[in-house]
Parts: sequence; C-alpha cells; structure tokens
Amino acid sequence: MNNTHSDSEQPTESTALLRSETRPPAESRPAIRPVVARIRSQGVQAFLNNQSAFIPSFPSSAHEVAFKLVVLFQLLLILKKSTYRGDIWEQWSEEQNAGLNEQVLESCIFRTWTDYLDTERSDHDIEHVLWTSFLLEERKPAHVRGAVV
Repeated sequence: MNNTHSDSEQPTESTALLRSETRPPAESRPAIRPVVARIRSQGVQAFLNNQSAFIPSFPSSAHEVAFKLVVLFQLLLILKKSTYRGDIWEQWSEEQNAGLNEQVLESCIFRTWTDYLDTERSDHDIEHVLWTSFLLEERKPAHVRGAVV
C-alpha cells in the first residue's frame, strides 16, 4: 500500500479531535460595557451615523461582527429593561423614544447579520461569530458571547 503521509503526520490516540484555534484570548479584545456606555451617552443615532467611531478595528470581519452584535444586543436589553419616571407625559415620551430605538437596534442587528451572511461564509466563520467571547468590563472575569447579561 502506498502511503503519502509520514508517520509524524498520522493521527494517534493523543491527537486532538478538534483543531486548536488561533484566536486571541478574550482578555486581549476590547470590553463591551465601555462601548455600550459611549453609545448610550452619545445616542443610538450617533452610532448609526458613524459606527466605525464606536466599534474598534479587529483582525477579522468575524471578530468585528461578533463584537458589534454583542454590543447591539446589550443596548437592546438595556432599553427593554428601562423604567421611566416623571410625570405621565415624560414617561409616555420616553417610552415612545425607547420603542423607536428598539426598532432601530433590531433592524441594525438584522442588517449586520444578513450583511455578514451575504458573503459566502464557512461554518467555521459563522461559528466564530457566534462563539467569540468578550470581556464585559476591563480586568473583570465576566465574559459574554452571542448573548447578553
């Protein structure tokens, strides 16, 4: 039998079943909360007008999309959990604004994901977006990925 692989390339019992990832650890990536706080202070519209000013650059589009989606989901969660105080007119007005911002964020999430998928991606690329974790805050052990806390 003609074997084209050397003995050193043959899998053994100690060969890893899954290939190792070359992803940088989450600690080397930017944290989520500082970006969310900046967007909240400057407004969702400012973010939509210039997303690159809020989302840091990453070595791959998968990292960038993963980070952006987690930030957008975090903003959406904050809006949905918000309670408003003040007189009835102020409360109604704030709820209306929040409702509009929710729609805008949901649309941005959908657009971000569909834009990413418009280019043919491998299963590995898609998994990378969905499973890449980020620190919630600098120097704190809480991580988030594809979900919000």
